[in-house]
Amino acid sequence: MAISTARIIPLSDLTASQVAQWQELADSALEPNPFFEPAFVIPASRRLPEGVEPAIIFADSAGQLGACLPVLFERRWRRAPLRCVATRPTLSPTLHRTGLGTPLVGGSHGSEALGSLIDVLRQQASRDGSLFLALEVFGVGGTVDQLLREVLGDRGLRSYEYETWARSMVLRREQATYLSAVSSPRHRRELARRRRKIGEELGGVLELVDRSGDPEAVEELLSLEAVRGRAADEEVDGVGEDWFRELCARFRDQGRLYLLSLEAGGRPAAMACYLRAGDGMFCRRISYEPRVARHSPGLHLDVAVIDRFHDDGRMNWMDSCNLPEDRTTWSMWPDRRPVSTLLVPLRRGTGDLAARALVALHAAKQGLRTGKQGLRTGKERLSTEGGKERLG
Repeated sequence: MAISTARIIPLSDLTASQVAQWQELADSALEPNPFFEPAFVIPASRRLPEGVEPAIIFADSAGQLGACLPVLFERRWRRAPLRCVATRPTLSPTLHRTGLGTPLVGGSHGSEALGSLIDVLRQQASRDGSLFLALEVFGVGGTVDQLLREVLGDRGLRSYEYETWARSMVLRREQATYLSAVSSPRHRRELARRRRKIGEELGGVLELVDRSGDPEAVEELLSLEAVRGRAADEEVDGVGEDWFRELCARFRDQGRLYLLSLEAGGRPAAMACYLRAGDGMFCRRISYEPRVARHSPGLHLDVAVIDRFHDDGRMNWMDSCNLPEDRTTWSMWPDRRPVSTLLVPLRRGTGDLAARALVALHAAKQGLRTGKQGLRTGKERLSTEGGKERLG
């Protein structure tokens, strides 16, 4: 068995050589994840409050970097006053279910490196009192998930599923049957009618334009969001958008930024930013022109991007990175991928107790929310049925 060691390094203390090793691991990871690459983490860290800095866990095995995980050492998790180590894939100050939180793990000696990563976190927890590791938006069912289960089992540990949901994605098919898989002929005719309406209002025929190499396209995307009065990820973090400009520049320099604009007459109806990693694409940001919002420009952008994805041939899947309540994206992307928030106890006894309590509390809240929703639906049904009876 290869000798494995792990280190916890503040982001600002990384050397250029270490950043290069980090990127090299990301390029060859078992499961690609652009949200945990230096090109994303370094600029996104600038949106964190002053004095808050991510740490990067480097786990080496057989003299090579075998696993890497950006984390935050938190005094609270969600609203619970519990010390923990947490991944926050987009480093958003407010949102926890965006991006992807699967650690970067190499194919060679990845299991040993992942085990070393868990060990160093447990050692740190014995010093700072952290109770658990919160793996937000962790990809379920893949190779890294299996390795994590094995590593935890070897140490007599387990993980707890705080929440699990499926989000929309597209898997490559032999034929371009993506839209027909999720819509009826009538729905497709209605989409075509709305597409023509958008073109008429913007003064041209809608077409998808690749503006990945144009820095001004980033400004146009941000301008669309400003017109709508909110950011695409539903937050105002108080640090402006310079971090996002830097992120786009870094991925553009690597040839992995896709900035796509659905436009007519040189005027965008909707724009989206995608990041490529491995043989897949991740949606990072999307916005649209409010004046044509009633014609669902975002839906037409989804259709056009999926068509381009199929014609391109270089990628095998796209991840929408949508939130579970985003039913619009859900309706147009035919495939699903499960993701979870996992809690891994770092201290025996108290860590397990905290994880179990959080899971139970969340389940109770979800049950209460479902019950209230069912009650409202029942009341609406009774009201409708009563109205029908009175009319009769």
